Amino acid sequence: ADQIRDVLARHNVPLFVETVTNQVFPVLSNTVLDALEKDFTYAFWAQYDDSHSVVRFCTSWATKPEHVDALCAALDSCLE
Repeated sequence: ADQIRDVLARHNVPLFVETVTNQVFPVLSNTVLDALEKDFTYAFWAQYDDSHSVVRFCTSWATKPEHVDALCAALDSCLE
């Protein structure tokens, strides 16, 4: 989860809730979420405004590093 937080911070994406757990709650544009949903699963948490939503990314002991790497690369690409 820290790796995901780092990518979001690098792109100045606000977090709806700061956590130190395996959950990350970014505020992302709906356009970015539309692009991510093709390859990744996330939980919709709340509508933030007309064009942004809060979602939850959650990792666990079973999350493969290559899956986190892929999500981080996709975030980097979508948020440029």
